[in-house]
Amino acid sequence: MKNNRPDLFQKTAYYLLLKDYIIFRLCGNMVGEHSIYCFSHYFNMKDRCYWTDILDYCGIRTEQLPELMPSGSIAGRLLKKHACEGTGLDTDTRINTGTLDHFAGMIGAGNIREGQVSESAGTVLSLAAFTDAPVFGSEKLPNYCGPFPDSYVLLPVCESGGFSMEWFKNQFLWDVSYQKLNETLNSRSGRTPLIFLPYLTGVNAPDYNENASGVFLGLRSYHDRYDMALAVMQGVACMLRKNLECLKQSGIRVEKIISTGGGARSPIWAQLKADISGYTVEIPADEEAPCLGAAILSAVSEGFFGSFEEAVSACVSIQHRYIPSKDPAFEEIYHLFCQTCSSLEETFQLSRKIRSHF
Repeated sequence: MKNNRPDLFQKTAYYLLLKDYIIFRLCGNMVGEHSIYCFSHYFNMKDRCYWTDILDYCGIRTEQLPELMPSGSIAGRLLKKHACEGTGLDTDTRINTGTLDHFAGMIGAGNIREGQVSESAGTVLSLAAFTDAPVFGSEKLPNYCGPFPDSYVLLPVCESGGFSMEWFKNQFLWDVSYQKLNETLNSRSGRTPLIFLPYLTGVNAPDYNENASGVFLGLRSYHDRYDMALAVMQGVACMLRKNLECLKQSGIRVEKIISTGGGARSPIWAQLKADISGYTVEIPADEEAPCLGAAILSAVSEGFFGSFEEAVSACVSIQHRYIPSKDPAFEEIYHLFCQTCSSLEETFQLSRKIRSHF
């Protein structure tokens, strides 16, 4: 804006993130909260304040930005004009700053301490693990301010996670429901497994290779689209384990996985994640973990519960547990997955070069 629309830049009074603007419209106060501001790139995560070096570079003053508060803080009370618009709420209603959706999902799934890892397989596959301090190392894991005071969360995200299954179903199983897919896969045994690299949009953590692409390995004439669908699930499970290994190398303790999102509805997929990762996978009873977590955050803030431990104990239950089978075949599959990834480095570069010509 400064370079291309200086007229607007000079007239701009305030800069708000979308969430800040909603809070402002509800209560009239300009407030931002720590967990979302890690995504702004002008927030000092360690000291939890604005990063003035980058603001000076951009030509923006801190006076043009909202007051920063911890997650779960009270930003103000509902304005009278909104209370009169049929909401059923009065002006005593307090507006809570909430927290990032992923972190609300952690709370709603019961992941409120170190040792547990939340895994969500929606469009992307994301992992979330609490840590008491930022982790800066060669793994370059994304760090964010957590929803609790002085907490931090590691949040590696795999962009082609759940999207890989969505892509495959839309292209090759458009006439088959997810229920039918799971039933068919569950009825099969003794099929030669395929390897699939779920890198349809490249790969970020922990390998960071924009040249990577999706790959099926081991196709034979007897394989069909159901075998390939199973390979997609298996490939995402292998990618999950790679990220778990990266977390452990960074000193993060992993005891179990709590799985949410659309992928958690598939028993076959959940069991594959347990078998390949070697960790128990738990599925919460409430599928809307982020909404439940946001409600819990507000309930604790308002004093309905004395602690998050108390709230989670009362509100969160586990519907299914998938125990790893310890079959050595899954270790071989994971080893072949990793070997395939590393052996295709130069091939990926050449493939991108060729694609650029078309």
